[in-house]
Amino acid sequence: MNVNAPAVAATVTQTPEFTPYTAAQTSAWAKQNAADNAKYISDFLGFPVSPRLPFVLLQAARDVCAAATDPKKFITRLCQRGDHYVNCIKVLATAIVHYDLAANLVATRDPRGALQRCENDLFTARLGMAPRTVDNVIASLKEAGLYLSFEQREHTKEGHRGRASIKRLNIGLFNWLGLGREASIQRANAKQRQDIKKVTKTPTDAALDSYRV
Repeated sequence: MNVNAPAVAATVTQTPEFTPYTAAQTSAWAKQNAADNAKYISDFLGFPVSPRLPFVLLQAARDVCAAATDPKKFITRLCQRGDHYVNCIKVLATAIVHYDLAANLVATRDPRGALQRCENDLFTARLGMAPRTVDNVIASLKEAGLYLSFEQREHTKEGHRGRASIKRLNIGLFNWLGLGREASIQRANAKQRQDIKKVTKTPTDAALDSYRV
């Protein structure tokens, strides 16, 4: 043993203790993330998007918008032409931010807050696209299996007439974007809130709804 060797102080590397976020920190982060996503989507699409939309819709729409400049980020192949591809991205992102999770519909709301099925003119108005361009984009999205549309006809005294078709997003879209679990949870929560709202309606509310119908 070399008694003349300098003593070497033992060094102990300590791992910083993990501290979970507080509820206030989590809430603040969620609000900031929602605001950032809403701004990114709004800037890309050219119309205001509310940061109060559910997280999964804002995140999915942002991820889709980001794929406009990098098609490799998008798991399914939409088309070859660059301009048509970008139009497809814009229409798909617009459909996402107009998606009602509880009703499982691409829809809008009237001034009273009632859900209304949308037509293709929603995309024409929001994005400033020509109707024919929107029709071609919708055809591509349907062919890719991302956008589903079911035509309906209504029986009347005069015969049959067309109704706004039922438009939905393929739930696989959220899986492809890595948001499948979040989409399932938020859809279940939205449906539960909708069911509770129906149960807690007063007789006056029910009478008003019946009158509106």
